[in-house]
Amino acid sequence: MQMLGTEERARLLARTGTHTLEAGEVLCEAHTSPTEVYLLASGSLVVDAPSSEPIRSGFVGAELTIGARAYQARVRALEPSRIFVLPAEDMTMLSSQHAGLKTLMYEAQHRISATTSTRASAPDAAGNPAPESAPVASTAARKAGGSSAFLRQMVGWLCAIVLPLIVWQTCIGSGLGKEAGYFLGVVTSAVAMWIFALVPPFVPALYSVLACILLDVAPASTILAGFSSTGFYMLLSIFAIGTLMVVSGLTYRISLHIMKRVPPTALWYSISLFVYGLILTPIIPSQLGRTTIIAPFLSTLIETTGAKGRDPLVAHYIAAALAGIGLTASIFLTGQPANLIVYGLLDGQTQFAFGWMQWLIAAAATGACLTGLYLAYALIQFRKIKRPGLSRDLIDGQLRTLGPMSGAERMALAGIALVVVGILTTSFHKVEIAWVTVAIMVALLLLGSIQRDDINKRIDWTTLILIASVVAWVPMMKVTGLDTLISRSFSWVGIYMKTELPLFILALGATITILRLALPANVVGILLFSIFLPLADQAGFSTWLIGFIILSLSEIYIFPYQAPYNIQMENHLTSTGQDRLYDSKRLIHFNLVISLFRIVAILVAIPFWKYLNIL
Repeated sequence: MQMLGTEERARLLARTGTHTLEAGEVLCEAHTSPTEVYLLASGSLVVDAPSSEPIRSGFVGAELTIGARAYQARVRALEPSRIFVLPAEDMTMLSSQHAGLKTLMYEAQHRISATTSTRASAPDAAGNPAPESAPVASTAARKAGGSSAFLRQMVGWLCAIVLPLIVWQTCIGSGLGKEAGYFLGVVTSAVAMWIFALVPPFVPALYSVLACILLDVAPASTILAGFSSTGFYMLLSIFAIGTLMVVSGLTYRISLHIMKRVPPTALWYSISLFVYGLILTPIIPSQLGRTTIIAPFLSTLIETTGAKGRDPLVAHYIAAALAGIGLTASIFLTGQPANLIVYGLLDGQTQFAFGWMQWLIAAAATGACLTGLYLAYALIQFRKIKRPGLSRDLIDGQLRTLGPMSGAERMALAGIALVVVGILTTSFHKVEIAWVTVAIMVALLLLGSIQRDDINKRIDWTTLILIASVVAWVPMMKVTGLDTLISRSFSWVGIYMKTELPLFILALGATITILRLALPANVVGILLFSIFLPLADQAGFSTWLIGFIILSLSEIYIFPYQAPYNIQMENHLTSTGQDRLYDSKRLIHFNLVISLFRIVAILVAIPFWKYLNIL
């Protein structure tokens, strides 16, 4: 196991158990399919087969990691023995990443198969095992599923091709310029692709750039402005620094220290999950990225609860993790990619007025209210739950396995410290925070702390392309005159926005909640930004404020399918077998409560915005 990295060994230690066998006791039965692989620590084992040799070291059950679906043989203890119990899924993943470990697995499998004369499938030329034959699914079910997907694709592409033509013809017939007709047609086609999920989300955005350039909708400098915006480079550099935190193992070390220091109670573990996500929000500018970091922390907590059936505690832990990941995403400029879209859509003067720190100050009342409401909710939910906490010995063992802080971890910590110092001292050095973060990223690259493979594999380039492509939509609306048309047609909305803001917020919240049942948050946000930012500008209403309100309300969701990071969290729990331990109805109830919290927090912040002269 020495071929594993220190963080890998520490993570594996948290999920490793031990078991003692008496002489003659059976370790595993042939043709059964549990989810453990065993490593012999002391003693000896034997396969129940004629002339079998004793097993005095190595793995048993390794066939589960190389394609088999059941143990190949009955194995029992030849003498009193001690074994380590390892999750088969973890060992499968680790063996796929380390050639030496995969070789040990094949050797252990070959030893068993040679004894029982039952050989597993041989690996292919690439070193991957040939999978066992899976049960054949019902032909009718496959055809039904395929037909449904094919029909959805056909309808989606029909809308993406035909609707833009109808929109263009309508625009020309109503006297709009051809550029405005082209632009609306391109946007309609892109939205259809998003709604029907025909292609990955960044593809329609990139398609809109190409189509607008070829159709000469606006000058190329306007269409491509997003790729030269400060928001683009800020997100790129924050992604890179966040990548270093993950790759170096700093985030995992932090999670262990948090678990070691908080009181071992359900309430404090819940608060730890929430606060950890809150701390990561301005550093990891993606809910999916934060989910990747927090999910193992969550799994460790669930494993130690001794949860059985649909334990309510597990659902509460998951809710705490999701709240930490997404509740305050709109509060920090770098909290989510959509924030950078809004930032890119603002005019230069407004961007200067709402830099990183100014954004945080303006959003502080909403963020404080959301945090306070969640903590009160958590206190009510956890006040009667009494469960044993994590073993401090286990956590100490994991920290010892990690060893002292590595150079890469120190560089990641220094990078984050420099970002914080750069943000806090903006008024002195007068350099935009985007270029401060880019300078830190370049320094880390020059020092070799961030490697080329990390940049290629771990930075979310598709999100960067999506943002850079979409932020030009509002400037193109100005070039084509669509912003003036919208302002004339819906001027009453701008007036209503200024005079009846609380009612406007409630109406907008209800509208977004309905739209989010069918559309992703990014799509809803982009559509509403394109409509309401010009209206706010014409009405003399703060464009930042309407953008912030839309950002906050667009994060409202009720069902897990509406939030990609919720789906990612459920996929992680499914992969560890923990999806059966919670009641999804509790999470739906939690989402409803959080949705109300979002609206309340925005309404509560209105006096604060008046105090800051934003209103």
